[in-house]
Amino acid sequence: MSISRSKMLVLAVKNLCPSDAPKVRLYLNDALFPAVVPQLRQANSLAFDLSSLSADTSGSWAKLIDEPPILGTLKVTVALQGPDGADIPKADGLIDSFNLVLFQSTDLLIGFAVAFAMVIFVLTLAIKTDILRDQMPPPLPERAAWSLGRCQMAFWFVLILFLYIVLWCITGGYNGIITSQSLTLMGISGSSAVGAAMIDSGTPTPAAISKGFLKDLLQYPANTWAFHRLQIFTWTLILGGISIWSAYTTLKLPSFDDNLLILMGISSGLYLGFKFPET
Repeated sequence: MSISRSKMLVLAVKNLCPSDAPKVRLYLNDALFPAVVPQLRQANSLAFDLSSLSADTSGSWAKLIDEPPILGTLKVTVALQGPDGADIPKADGLIDSFNLVLFQSTDLLIGFAVAFAMVIFVLTLAIKTDILRDQMPPPLPERAAWSLGRCQMAFWFVLILFLYIVLWCITGGYNGIITSQSLTLMGISGSSAVGAAMIDSGTPTPAAISKGFLKDLLQYPANTWAFHRLQIFTWTLILGGISIWSAYTTLKLPSFDDNLLILMGISSGLYLGFKFPET
């Protein structure tokens, strides 16, 4: 038996008091999903909205998907527990297990197509325009250097947008994908870009001429490699990689530890602090 996450899981039970129906708890692969509240369809028949599974914040969703769902289908066992903590007796319509369809291959292809189109659009803007470069015009016809703050902000925007579109298409739900920690990272990167722009605007010197993408991001204007720039660059890539792996394995963006967010905040603060002697 296969059931899509966009469908209702309807289970027949026996000897269930109607007032106890909302208190019934759903277990999938021995993982409790307290956020999935059943609806009483008719006498001794409960319906569970599977689209709200990934919105669970207790860690059950990550426990349920303990390996990358490459094929889009997950074999799960199902059990119900009553308000008294005892297992609810099975009726003829209560199944022991079923195949949970996480996504369809066509939905995956559509999601990647739309997401890649958005990424190509942003990359085209970055290459053809100065949207990610220092905004003060250089004194020569050469293009201005790439801005580390703007590139970091664009990195998180493109990554979260890409993952959100893909996950939205394959899961059919737009809630519960983006976590508050992901928004915090976007806020930190945006604050870094704004702070760097304010520091640059306070200096009368023109922007440095581009020496190449990596050199612009990791060097002072005076061709000196900067450790604080390497630090924020490295941690941005690491947390970005974690976000991709989390989306692949759990079909949602990660909930970063507070210490990781503080680390990114410190790295951004150091970058802005060293920005003053660079200008």
